[in-house]
Order: sequence, then structure tokens, then C-alpha cells
Amino acid sequence: MTSDNQDLSYKLKVSAAFRKMGYTVFQEVDLSTFSYQPKSQRKQVSDFDVLGLLVEPDFGITTAVAECKTIEEKAMEVLLKLKGLKEFFHADKAYLVQKRIDVNAREVARDMGIWCLDDGNLAALLKGLDVKEDVDVVVERELYLEKERISKKLKAEHQKAHEYLRYDFWTLPAYRNIINLLRHANLLADKLNPGEHNDIVLCHLIANNLAVAITHLTLDVMRFDNTDIETGVRNRIYGGTRERRDREALFDSMAKIAPNAGLSVEPPFLPGLCEVVARFINASAPASQAVRCLDHLTRQRILPTYSKSAGEVADLFGDRTLKLARDILHFISNEGHIPLEIFKESLS
Repeated sequence: MTSDNQDLSYKLKVSAAFRKMGYTVFQEVDLSTFSYQPKSQRKQVSDFDVLGLLVEPDFGITTAVAECKTIEEKAMEVLLKLKGLKEFFHADKAYLVQKRIDVNAREVARDMGIWCLDDGNLAALLKGLDVKEDVDVVVERELYLEKERISKKLKAEHQKAHEYLRYDFWTLPAYRNIINLLRHANLLADKLNPGEHNDIVLCHLIANNLAVAITHLTLDVMRFDNTDIETGVRNRIYGGTRERRDREALFDSMAKIAPNAGLSVEPPFLPGLCEVVARFINASAPASQAVRCLDHLTRQRILPTYSKSAGEVADLFGDRTLKLARDILHFISNEGHIPLEIFKESLS
């Protein structure tokens, strides 16, 4: 992220608009894949300038993405790229935001189901959503710049966890993200300083992304059988029913070879994960706002003055949602061994 980014103004306005629409917003999301020639290495595919997640009371998830450009030409070229990325990422909605957009690009975009917003269109949308540039967009800018500053420090201090959140998270399935984020939390646990602002922000970012992954997994369990939560979680955390069968068969064979090794097919965090998913399903309406609530808590840690403009978290989300969001913080503390003191301001 760079503060002199010429497209930054559009990104901040779109971010403010998405938030008004109820989305949890992530900026500059990198999409990567892995190559095994000649060795395993990450390859960047592309990125989204703004990504929004909207979770419904039944855990249906709507994903909106936006491409923001200040150029006045090549609208068709940008549009076709956005269409491809939308399909690659399985996004539900896409927005092309550009200084000027040709009529032919608008015609094609309409048939593709993509929103086209030039300067005038964007201004009209912001007005309709009651987005105040001198308040909402200014706060987005302050958050962006502060997060940029923290990101540079985290890249040096906790590189692996920082890079996972930046480059890997959005192109991996939910169950792998849960496993990997808890693994990163365990690796970080002994290196964290509860009094260090950057460490506090990093742990909140991990918790927020973990909540996103758990929400996706909860959606799969809801669609499978919301009265048999334990079976649903077990099936999903292994990647599917076939993968679970293969893993259990492999561990049975290993147990015969090394009967005293104490090997277990179940990850140690499975009971805790089942408990969190059960709480989400049993209170699906407030739980559907848990990701937004955690995002609000994270933004408060990034920018301590955030609640003055955005409001207090308890007033915005209510006690039940706040409790469920805090369950995620307790879960990552218990299973990732993150010191609970790291989250003391968000738990108080």
C-alpha cells in the first residue's frame, strides 16, 4: 500500500460506500496461486482494490468487489479483466469505478451484471447512502494511512503471519485458513508483546480473518445439516467427507504401525471450533454480524479515535453480537495460545 496511490481517493470512497451498505470491507486484496516449477513458490494472479463481505442471518454470504481507476480510457479493457477476476473469485457483485467510462463499456457491463460508476455516478451513490466525505471518507483515509504504517512494521517484525493475511488468505478454502491461522497464532504466541500496539493490531487482524473463515465454514454446516453440527464441522475441517474418510484410514494404518505414538486424526482445536460454530448457528441473526463487530474492534485498535465518528461497538451491534465476537477472541487465545491480555481492550 502506498499513500501516494493515485487511485486511493476512489478506493476510500468505495470503502465508505460499502460500509454504509453493511459490508465488512477489506482493501487491496491480493489473489495468489502456487507454482511447483522448479520449486514451490507463490505467484500473484491479480488483486481487488476493495472487497466487501455481507453476511445474512442464515449465513448466506454476498461478496462484492471493486476496481478503481483514475484513468479516462481503456474502460473496456479494465471491465473484461474485472469480469474474469469476478468469476475466478466467485464474487457475487462487481463495480468498475473510473474517472470516465465509455458508453459501449457501460452497455457490455450492464449485460455482465457489473456496476459502472464514473465521477458523477459515484457522487450520486455516496449522496444516496448518506456518505459524508468530510467525515466517513476522512476516517477511511486516516485508517488506511495508519494501517499502512503498521503494515510496514509487521512485515519486518512478523513477516510470515503478515504475508499470509496479505497474500494467501483470500485464495484458500475456509478449513485451511482456520488451520493455518491457528498455526500462525501458535508460532507468534511467544513473540508477542501485549503492550506493543503493532502486535495488538496484528492479533486483531488474525482474529478478524479467522472469523471470516469460521463464518464460511458455518455456512457450509448450515447447508449440510444444522441439527448435526459436530458431524458437519468434522466433515468440513478435513476438506469434505471423502477427505475425512481418507484421513481416518491413513491414521488407522499409522496407528497399527506405531501404536504407542499417540497420533490423533482430530486437530486439538476441534472441540473448541465445534462450540463456536454451535453458538453461531444457535444465534444466527446476531452471529451474522460478528465479523462486522470484530472489524469495528480492529479498527478501534488501529485508530483509537475511530469510535468517536463511527460510534461505540455495544451501541452499534448489541450485547449478543458483541459476546459472539468476543468468543472468537477467546477461541484464538485458547487454541492459538495468544495471551488474552492482547485483547483486553476489546474484551473490557
